[in-house]
Amino acid sequence: MKLNRFLHFRLWAPVFSIPVLVAVFCACGGLITSPDTNPATNITSSSATLGGRHSERSTSVTRGITYWNTATPDLVKSASAGDGGSLYSVNVTGLTPNSEYRFRAWIVYNGNTAKGKELSFRTLP
Repeated sequence: MKLNRFLHFRLWAPVFSIPVLVAVFCACGGLITSPDTNPATNITSSSATLGGRHSERSTSVTRGITYWNTATPDLVKSASAGDGGSLYSVNVTGLTPNSEYRFRAWIVYNGNTAKGKELSFRTLP
C-alpha cells in the first residue's frame, strides 16, 4: 500500500503564459510502503520467532507482528518490536503445541499503518 505524499495542481505562469504542473509536499501524511513479512524461525512446541522488514528511512517507525491461532481466529495477538531499524523480529511464547498460526508484519509511520503479507507456520508437537 502506498499513500501519495504529493498534491498536484496547475499554476498559471504569467511570464510564459503557459500552465505549469507543480508538486507540493503534503505534510498531512507521507509515503508508506507495506513491510515484508519474514518466514517464522526457531519454531518449538510453544514459541517462534516472527519478523519483518520495512524500507522506511526513519528510525521513528513503530514495528511489530500480529499473530493468531487458526483454531481461534478471533483471538488476535500483537507483539511490538518497538522503534528502530528496518529489520526486526519478536519472540512469541505461550503458543499451543501442534497448532497452525497465521501472522503478518506491520509498521506505523506518521500515523499511517501498513500491513505485510500473511504467512503461516505450525508449532511442533
